[in-house]
Formats: sequence, C-alpha cells, structure tokens
Amino acid sequence: MRLFRPFVRTVIVAACLFIVAGCNWSPPSLAVISSGPERGVVGQSLTHSARFNGDWRWGGAVRFSWGDGDTSAWSEYVADYYDSVTMTHVWADSGHFVVKAQVKDGNGRMSEWLGGLRLLIYDSSLVRWVAQVGMVGSTCPAVGPDGSVYIVSDRGLVALSPDGAQKWVHDAYGIDCAPVVADDGTVYLTGNAGLLAVNPDGTTKWARVLSSFLTLPALGPDGTIYAADCDTAVAVRPDGSLAWRASLPAYACATPVVGSDGTICYITHQVVVDDTEAVCALAPDGSRKWAVALSDPEWVSACASGEFCVTGSGITVLSPDGSVAWETNTYADAQAIVKADGEILLPGSQGLIVVHPDRSVAHVSQPWDPAMSLVVDDYGDAIMSANSDYWNADSSAVVCLDSSLHEKWHLPVDSRFSSAPGCGTDGTVYVGTEGGYLYAVKGRPLAADAPWPKFGHDSRNTGCAAGR
Repeated sequence: MRLFRPFVRTVIVAACLFIVAGCNWSPPSLAVISSGPERGVVGQSLTHSARFNGDWRWGGAVRFSWGDGDTSAWSEYVADYYDSVTMTHVWADSGHFVVKAQVKDGNGRMSEWLGGLRLLIYDSSLVRWVAQVGMVGSTCPAVGPDGSVYIVSDRGLVALSPDGAQKWVHDAYGIDCAPVVADDGTVYLTGNAGLLAVNPDGTTKWARVLSSFLTLPALGPDGTIYAADCDTAVAVRPDGSLAWRASLPAYACATPVVGSDGTICYITHQVVVDDTEAVCALAPDGSRKWAVALSDPEWVSACASGEFCVTGSGITVLSPDGSVAWETNTYADAQAIVKADGEILLPGSQGLIVVHPDRSVAHVSQPWDPAMSLVVDDYGDAIMSANSDYWNADSSAVVCLDSSLHEKWHLPVDSRFSSAPGCGTDGTVYVGTEGGYLYAVKGRPLAADAPWPKFGHDSRNTGCAAGR
C-alpha cells in the first residue's frame, strides 16, 4: 500500500491543479456594445462603449471593429468585468456599418467578435452632426446668441455647443415645452415648478412659482417675459421680479405672442364654468386693448401691420383693433407660418393647408404628415419634420419643399417626430426625434421679411415679432 501512496498523492494534486487551472481555461467572455449612437455624420467623432458579457470574471483587453475595415488597438487590461471600455472613431464615408467588440484575456486568447450595433453615417454635405439628447416630445429647439442649441427632452433641458457636443443638462422637473432664449443667453421655460430661468452655464438663475396651468413663455422686445397663471397674464422682468398681472377672460391655453406693434395676444378657454373661448390683447403695460370671442381657438401667430392669425376650428385673421379681417372654417390645429407675401402655411393631414394672399384655401397633398410646424427660409423653401406612417418608425424624415411646395429632398431619420423644427441664424435646421436624436441639417437662414417664418417666430423661440 505504501507503494501506491506517492502515486495517489500525485494524482490528487494533479486533479486539483487541473480543476483550478480549468477555471481559467475556458475561452474569454464575449464583449457586447453597451452604449453608443446609432447615427452619425462623416467626419464626426463618435464614442462607443463595450463591456464583458455574462459571468466572465478574469478581466481582459477589448478592441473594436468599426465596420469600415478599421479595427482599433487593444485597450489596456481591464481587471473588473463590470467596467466598460470606451473608444472613439471617425468614419470617412457615409453608409451603414456594424460596430463589434472582441475580448483578449491575460493569456492572449481572444473571444469571437460580438456586438452588432448597426450604425448609419450620413453624408456631411447635408447633415452637420447628430447628437443623442433623449426622447423629444412636442417642443422646438432654440438657438442662443452664441450658437448654443437648447432642446427639452425626457432628460430635462439639454444644451449643446454649435458642433453638437453636450455642454450640460439641467434636470428641471416637469418641463415639456419649447425653450425661449433671451439676448443675454438666459433660457426660460415653464413646467410644474412654474417659470424657470436658466443661466448659459446651466445653473438656475431664478424660479417663479406659478400654477400648474401654464403656457409657454414669450419675450417682449425689452426682455420682459410674458406667461400666464391660470386666468391671469403675468409679466416678469429679466431679474425675476413681477412687472404686472392682468386678468384674462378665461384660462390661457397657448403660448402668448407679441405682435409687430408690441401687443401681447393670448388664447383663453374657460375650463370650469362654461365653454367661453376668446382671444385677448394686452398692451405692454398690461392694460386690456380688446377681447374677441371665437370658436375653439388654439394657436396664434403675428401677421404684418399688427394683425394676428388665429387657428383652431377655423383660420381667422384679426385686425389691430380686434375686429375680424377675414376668416375661413378650415380646421388647422397648429401655429400658422406667415410668409412675406401674406401666404399662410399650416400642417395638415397628409399634406399642407395653404391660404393664398387672395384668401383662397388649398390642400396640397403630400406623402408626408408634418409634425407641429414648418420653417420657411430666405429662398421660400419650407422645411418640416414629417411622418408618413404612424406605425412605421422608419418612415419619418426631414423634408424640404420648394416655394411651389414640390419636394426638393428628404432625409430619413431614426424614428418619429412630435416636435417642430428649429433654425439657427446660419440656416442650420434642428429637429429632434422620439428616438432620442437631434439632427443638425444644413439649410438657409430664416426668411427675414416673413412676419412669422417658424414656430416661436425666430431662432430663439421668443414668440415676438416686434423689433426682431
């Protein structure tokens, strides 16, 4: 028996070594792409991350295959399998690509390639950049005086630099509106907390508590902020102090608009007692100029010579004294775009509603359904964020129509639109999608001679046609 003891010990030790070593003899874990954009532009630097998949606990190095024939160098050794490895890459060509990742363990053994993140790179001749900002709802991007871009998403107020890099995110609770930017770069919003002012660096400047029944703010030519607190119009100075309060006929239900003569126009609905609906005009000092009852008004835009265009169950143009200049019973639930020649454009079902200068109404059929509003540039082209099929997320696009409303081009995007397009002073058009991307599309400056060329009137969404 003694002769067998060394042999038995040898077998036991070998078995133990085999078992222990065997734990590290399995192939390295696969690496999966854990984060990164699915859209980009030629020449834009994009960042993707990968992590170990499953229960791999031995660490390793990671490298990426970018799908364009280029493979990254190996990362440094990552000891903790919970950690992610992040790298950036620039694509030189447009098209569809698949980003993958691979793991190498400490013994030099490599996993299979895994990942499969599909990436679409746009041609830089049309798109400047694409950025991930979070899901975008019914809002409109604004552009500050320094070119910074502001968008409200499910993440809060997101600020980006002119090249698309994220500057900061202000996690403002309950905000779902279009940001408004003042001359000094202050951003104004309304939400559950009331009226909020945010500094250009993303810090809160001040907040004024109002009711939860709020409208989007508008800016006067002197920087006064106009909003509403239930059935009361509110004017707030840039420092947050109250300038005045004025009674309205009923609850304000849409963003106020400042006309070319400085008149502030409100849409009001009575939501408690009866169905009283009216358009109310106030002077810059808060005194009432006039109020007129209309059937189901929803939106207002400023026209030339102090007139206002009210849309809803019909289209009505009001004179500076509040009398009806003309009206039509064409249903239009959107803020009207008013061109220099007086032509009015409105989003409609599968097309556009056009009111010609002679006041005749035409329905221009399109394969696209515009979302919220349009942008009219200095060539007379109209650019819209549009959907063609509610059930198909791949059927949405940025669409450009010429002055005759024939399609010039369209740019497919990742998902549906609910927001209106914004436009910078350089002509860049900004559109946000429900899928979480903001697209910066090359275009031309807004039509300077148009009374109301886009939602919110101008690049900063001031809602003011006076002195701008």
